[in-house]
Amino acid sequence: MSFPTSFRSSTTVSSFSALPIKKDELGIDVLITGSQKALAMPPGLAIFSVSKRALDRAAQMESRGYYFDFVEFQKNHENGMTPSTPVISLIYALKSKLEDIKAEGVEARYARHARLNKKVRDFFFAKGFKLFPKEGHGSVTLNCFANTLNIDLAALNKTLKSKHKLVIDGGYGKAERENIPHFQHGRRDGRNHRPAPRLARKRARRNAKTGDGVNDIPRWSAASLTRS
Repeated sequence: MSFPTSFRSSTTVSSFSALPIKKDELGIDVLITGSQKALAMPPGLAIFSVSKRALDRAAQMESRGYYFDFVEFQKNHENGMTPSTPVISLIYALKSKLEDIKAEGVEARYARHARLNKKVRDFFFAKGFKLFPKEGHGSVTLNCFANTLNIDLAALNKTLKSKHKLVIDGGYGKAERENIPHFQHGRRDGRNHRPAPRLARKRARRNAKTGDGVNDIPRWSAASLTRS
């Protein structure tokens, strides 16, 4: 490390278990993730890994606070406990998810996420969309597309939500884009998703005025939508 007195932390909510994260090789001292997104569980459970180096440094600090007191977490962990009341239901859900990951195999899991990523990108590229981030900076588990076709995104999302209980997230900020996650956990390649976006497109087309951009709404990928 170029800065031996510095400590590195990384959040991996969208990537944990979906692609290789070589924590030690990368010099990550604190790796934090959540139960949602890549693990495909309800939100509410924080999971983290702390290096011995970071744990030793924490032990030297008199005022560690409470929320990130690694020493206290370690003491409780050794006794099979947590510093405060745990979310029991999510711990059981995590146990079940880890069993699923073991049964599938981590390499197969990595390959599946990469395959779904390519499938979604190929579909949208063929329709004329472009990625919002710069080339080489896109996520493996979520594709963010710029609204290059000037689609009425508000109208599309309104139809999806009211008619099909589906939501496509536009992300933070004011930029025109749509986030398409593919944390697929079901039948292979997302074939268990309903064709609701196609119906929304047809309804939007019937109700749209000529030239307002809604007629250009593509058939959203079957492996792309988040249930609300």
